[in-house]
Amino acid sequence: MASSDLLVKELVRTKDNFIQIRHMINDNITGIIDVLHQVGYDERGNNIKVARNIVIKDLLKDNFAWDNFPKFGRTDKKILWLFENYFNKGVKLSVVQEKVNKFSEKETRIDNVVRRLKKEGYLVVVKYNMSNKLSYWGIPSWVKHDNFDIKYRPEENELPSNIHMSEVSR
Repeated sequence: MASSDLLVKELVRTKDNFIQIRHMINDNITGIIDVLHQVGYDERGNNIKVARNIVIKDLLKDNFAWDNFPKFGRTDKKILWLFENYFNKGVKLSVVQEKVNKFSEKETRIDNVVRRLKKEGYLVVVKYNMSNKLSYWGIPSWVKHDNFDIKYRPEENELPSNIHMSEVSR
């Protein structure tokens, strides 16, 4: 019986030591997380200052759109309003569709209207690497030569890393 009592006491002491080590590790982790937050990063290393700025800009942009979007206007007016007031770079047609639906608060097909606006010269499409999946819509003033002006070009992470051709369709 004495040996089992000694074993139990040793196990309890080992457990208590591990609990102390766990508390030290947790304190160290908390300190590291605090330092990360102080320099603008979350626990995973994501820059939260940039993320906060993006979210705030998007909220302001959406508030402006909710206040000024021609909700009861014709579909072509809604689309042109988005390009003139909301979008600030080339976007995929699916994004235009999503925003028209969101701000109209109803489902509206826009593909034929967008094609007509392109045919009438109000919109252009820039196609990268001859791929329809890499087609981005914009207004003619955003385009220089055979591509969007650098200011209006889609985000780099949306485009392929090896663009070997771009073509403007007016």
